[in-house]
Amino acid sequence: MSREIKVGILTIISGVLLYFGFNFLKGNDFFSSTKKYYVKYRNVDKLTVSNPVIVNGLSVGRVSGIELIQREGIILVELEIREDFIVGDTTKATLINSDFLGGKAIELFVGDLSVPKQDGDTLLSDINDPLKEVLQTTGTVANDIEITISRINEILAGMQGSGEHIAKTIKGLSETIEKVNGTVDANAQSLKQTIDATKDLITGMNKTFKKVDPILDNTNQVISNFREIKLQETLDKTNTLLTDLDNTVKEFKMNEGTLGKLISNDSVYNNLNQLLIDLDKLTNHFNEYPKDFLKPLGRKHKKVKKNIQ
Repeated sequence: MSREIKVGILTIISGVLLYFGFNFLKGNDFFSSTKKYYVKYRNVDKLTVSNPVIVNGLSVGRVSGIELIQREGIILVELEIREDFIVGDTTKATLINSDFLGGKAIELFVGDLSVPKQDGDTLLSDINDPLKEVLQTTGTVANDIEITISRINEILAGMQGSGEHIAKTIKGLSETIEKVNGTVDANAQSLKQTIDATKDLITGMNKTFKKVDPILDNTNQVISNFREIKLQETLDKTNTLLTDLDNTVKEFKMNEGTLGKLISNDSVYNNLNQLLIDLDKLTNHFNEYPKDFLKPLGRKHKKVKKNIQ
């Protein structure tokens, strides 16, 4: 099979699927049985094949054909309607506008179903005249306007007794407005001066704020720098103090210096303790035998040593 034949077959299949799909989206079911009915119109007003046939807004079929019968001056419209839908002899097929864009449809008004129509029969026809709807709407609007005018007349009639009071109220309101206008005119110059002074004050304040802003920025910067300096200085001193303390503790541990040896060496403590004991003994001996220290020729050295011990 050549490529051209394949392309042709594919084109035909695509066209068939497109046709069936388009009609399926319009509500036409090709797999269900239908009946055909006919309707005669003098003017179909741009009705076309495939326009829907509806009942109370539900699609029950479609327009399957339109034929002009020139000798009779009529147009014969063929309708395909679902087989399960019953059409009576009083059913009327009315040509209507289905939307605001001018789309057309045929609406069935079923009526009595005691005498059903058969496949191929002709239905009664009617055209929904837009002008008739406009006239009906206009008549309704005219009635509403007439009622509204009557109510306005009743209101005005009720206000006749209070007309003088309304006139006085309006007059007083006018006088008040004139007084307000006079006051405004008399003080126009003062108001202008006040407004100008307010504008000058606001302008001066804006200039002052613009000058103050750099000063505040510099002050904030100085304060920030001062805080940073003080904080850094404190940290440096703290580090130095901790370093010195650490070195001192190390010296104590290494037995360097008098204090370190005193803390870590027991002999120094024992000697110092013995010295304090001897000093105490010497003090007691001095208190008991002052002559041993004050006389040039006191006791002999041996006796003094014996008394001390």
